[in-house]
Amino acid sequence: MRRRRKALDLTQTELARLVFCSLSTIKKIESDERRPSIQMADRLAECLQVPSSERKAFLAAAGAELAFDQLNPIVDPPITKPAVSNLRSYQPPTPFIGYREELAQISNLVQQRGNRLIALVGPGGTGKTRLAFQAASNQLGNFMDGVFFVPLAQLDAPAYIIPAILDALALQKPAISDLRAYLLEYLHDKTMLLVLDNFEQLLTGIDLLVEISRIAPAVVLLVTSRVPLNLRLEQVFEVKGMKIPLGENPGDYEAYDAVQLYIQTAKRVSSGFEVDDNNLRSIVNICKFVEGMPLAIELAASWSRTRSCVEIEREIEHGLDLLTSKMADVPERHRSIRAAFDLSWNLLSDEERRVFSVLSIFQGGFHRQAAEAIAMADETTLGSLVSKSLLRRANANRYDMHELLYRYSTEKLTDPVEINRFRDAHLSYYLSLAEDPESERNATQDTDRFPIIENELPNFRAALQWAVDARAQERGLRLAIALGSFWHDNGYLREGMYWLSQVLEIDTCQYPSYRAAALIQSAILAQAMGNFRQATLLNKGSLSICRELKDKRGIGLSLLNLGIVRYLNGEYERGIRFLKKSLSIFQEIDDEKYQGQALIRIADWHMRRGMLEQASSLWQQALAISSKLDNKQGIAFSLGGLGDIKRLQGKYQEAIDLQRKSLKIHWEQNNKLDIPFLLEALGLNYAALGQERQATVLWGAAESLREKTHSPLPPSYQASYAPIITEIRNSQGETNFTQAWEEGKSTPLERIINGTLYLTG
Repeated sequence: MRRRRKALDLTQTELARLVFCSLSTIKKIESDERRPSIQMADRLAECLQVPSSERKAFLAAAGAELAFDQLNPIVDPPITKPAVSNLRSYQPPTPFIGYREELAQISNLVQQRGNRLIALVGPGGTGKTRLAFQAASNQLGNFMDGVFFVPLAQLDAPAYIIPAILDALALQKPAISDLRAYLLEYLHDKTMLLVLDNFEQLLTGIDLLVEISRIAPAVVLLVTSRVPLNLRLEQVFEVKGMKIPLGENPGDYEAYDAVQLYIQTAKRVSSGFEVDDNNLRSIVNICKFVEGMPLAIELAASWSRTRSCVEIEREIEHGLDLLTSKMADVPERHRSIRAAFDLSWNLLSDEERRVFSVLSIFQGGFHRQAAEAIAMADETTLGSLVSKSLLRRANANRYDMHELLYRYSTEKLTDPVEINRFRDAHLSYYLSLAEDPESERNATQDTDRFPIIENELPNFRAALQWAVDARAQERGLRLAIALGSFWHDNGYLREGMYWLSQVLEIDTCQYPSYRAAALIQSAILAQAMGNFRQATLLNKGSLSICRELKDKRGIGLSLLNLGIVRYLNGEYERGIRFLKKSLSIFQEIDDEKYQGQALIRIADWHMRRGMLEQASSLWQQALAISSKLDNKQGIAFSLGGLGDIKRLQGKYQEAIDLQRKSLKIHWEQNNKLDIPFLLEALGLNYAALGQERQATVLWGAAESLREKTHSPLPPSYQASYAPIITEIRNSQGETNFTQAWEEGKSTPLERIINGTLYLTG
């Protein structure tokens, strides 16, 4: 027994595990202190691969029926352990690509003692079968009794699972009718890896897996399924898309599995296919659009013989029709994305199908509260769709959907009346959220409304589009007005102008108060973009409506914005008249918020006219009002203005301290539109202190952000800054100045801000 064990390269511990006895029992048997029972002796003979010709003598000696001295001398033949497997019969026709990290993780799970059932779970098309097959191939030689692949995709009833396993193991079906008992008896002492592929339609046969794990503890089950098996012994491994480029620049595309799969497939169908700069961008975009889904990538690339990458990209962005294949050797379920998703659709209940189709109304994900309000979806149904790999839970309360599944779900919502009803409910919900985001703050843990809006921006865009399509002007105007400050502060100037113009054009006569507010908001965006003529016309339009309505607050806002436009454009005298009129109105109606805004602008006007004492006093008043109201933006503006006064007084370090405080507030508020002003102002202070390179870096960073937000430096500021920048350029020399400026433009904004706030002197 000891000789056979060592010939098989088994330790006593390993043999004890295979025979289901203790280590001390094996030690006592090998030292002849104990004899095994008949059942144990039979197991020992099988585990030690005793040849059938010697089996009888082995059992007799084990039971002391045959003395050792009567045994013939045995010279053990060399024992080899060939990799027993049926994988060769199912070898995929194309090389396996990618999933290196996933394969390593699955290998660890398979080898980890105690893991008897590992479920690879994911939606159709994510490559679960290929991944499981490759993982199994990597285990050849690690399981003494073999690695076997059991295809279940064509089965429609649990009764066929056992015959499928017997076929995979190449076992002849016995004459007895109890195949279950026969299979369990065969497996009970085996060390084996069984891959059960496509188990999702056979979940009522789950008890067989439980029994195999109980009877045959050395058998590891690797199961692929679109849904978890919901077993305590199950170790779930979620299969997602392949690795895709995340940034704007593809870089080294060879590092990305998804891109490599596309190229391999394209070259296989088109011998002349070559990767170049012209088609690489489209390949990357396709891989991003399908979120690295292997089946979708292969289906898209299979058209490379008749279409360019640009054409393929364009077509799949408009629907699922192109994602099909006519290859004769492709399984039916993989011949199109629709076919792959149909299998998941067929697993759904009627209620789950209804909810899944209605969820196509959302864009870019949604919170549970939104799904309840619009799709009447309860948490149980959402959880079931997640478990069936049709939804993804982004966090505790937010869900999203794979882009291709979203396209598929839109095809399931076909009734025009129902579509309009749900889009209308969607508009009403997101209007309510924009006007009062408190409803979702508990869900998101956000204390400020802007992160909520940023997160839901695709849904707000969809809601605005429906307002335009349905000519729902009142709600469209209200939604655009509610989003106005977000568009402004976050630099979405062009987008804000687009949506405001769209809802304003629905009807030019209705809802005058909302029209006036929308015109004011449009004027603010136009002014930020440097379009002062358009801003003036929009402000005059709002002023006219507000005067007809006798809306004093609206009149004050229109005058305030007219004054800002005038003095930013260098028209100081005309600007101050409007600003003072607006302040008078806000004082009359006791509106402290806009009194503070008017004071800030009047103070800035005084500073630019050289009246520093008056400007400082006004900014102090504005700071007091903003602090009382906890108006962060007003506080930041006032601090920045007081910093400008200190700079003009030659107190540069005091100016820097004040402007850093202002910058910190703007940064925390994500106010991208006003951050450049602070960077430019800080640059002026550093230049005055002789830190010319640091100043130039900040100016370059400011220009980069202005380019991204399409918000040029206003003319009145240009007049102040241009001479100083020219002086620094001449002092540094063109080469050094340009290098520092470009460094500022190319450095990530977060690094610039952190360096400015915390690291620099």
